[in-house]
Amino acid sequence: MGKKYLSANTLFHFTNNIDNIINILKNEFSPRYCMEKFEFIGSNNLEIAIPMVCFCDIQLAQIVNHIENYGGYGIGLSKEWGVSNGINPVAYSIKGSVATEAISKVGVDMRILKNSGEITDEILTGLSQSIDLLSHFIFFMKPYEGQAWNKKSFDGSHTRFYDEREWRYIPDLNCIKSNKIRWFLNKDEYLNEDFRRDNNIRMSEISKLSFNPDDIKYIVVNSEDEILKLCKEIDNIKGDNYSQNKLNILKTRIISKEQILSDF
Repeated sequence: MGKKYLSANTLFHFTNNIDNIINILKNEFSPRYCMEKFEFIGSNNLEIAIPMVCFCDIQLAQIVNHIENYGGYGIGLSKEWGVSNGINPVAYSIKGSVATEAISKVGVDMRILKNSGEITDEILTGLSQSIDLLSHFIFFMKPYEGQAWNKKSFDGSHTRFYDEREWRYIPDLNCIKSNKIRWFLNKDEYLNEDFRRDNNIRMSEISKLSFNPDDIKYIVVNSEDEILKLCKEIDNIKGDNYSQNKLNILKTRIISKEQILSDF
């Protein structure tokens, strides 16, 4: 028998309706801007929206709370697929800790040096690149716990984010910059629905997270009644691209939220 782990060997992405699952199967994953609060960095409670696709590696037996919070529909893919595509576990941080204070100070010092005017153009270029890389790393960080985002502000329920075991896909920074796409939105920009939608569309045009049937381990629907509907959709969506054997295997991986709640 293989070694047992607390974490799952599957990366789950959950959503709140079956149409989103059908869209993922049809068009694959596209990053969307999501609001994050970086209260653990520096003295300001920075709130910005970052393009990402979120996953978790929670075992099915412990995933009930996550389903309730994020929706009874999901797709689970192998962790090997995730790693090969640059998906990375989030680093959970606590404000005032040695680790977060160190990152904050390095960022501040680098910006002071960049603006000092006392360095060569070559060093300035390298420093600018290092600041971008540090910012990109910070995008993979999240508070250990705090208030959840609630449509317009971080005033939702108090959440221990650490329990979500989040993994993130964030588009390549060089790709974003070369296509002149915003690598984050401020809060006002995010709350502007038209502006957010337009930027989500632009991001989806340059960054896709692809998979094939062998990568998929589970497809979760809310109820048993929806399994047949999804089987038909799979035939319509992938019938021209996958063999019938691949399609049949993919259908066997559909499981309902009802089954998870009763059997795991």
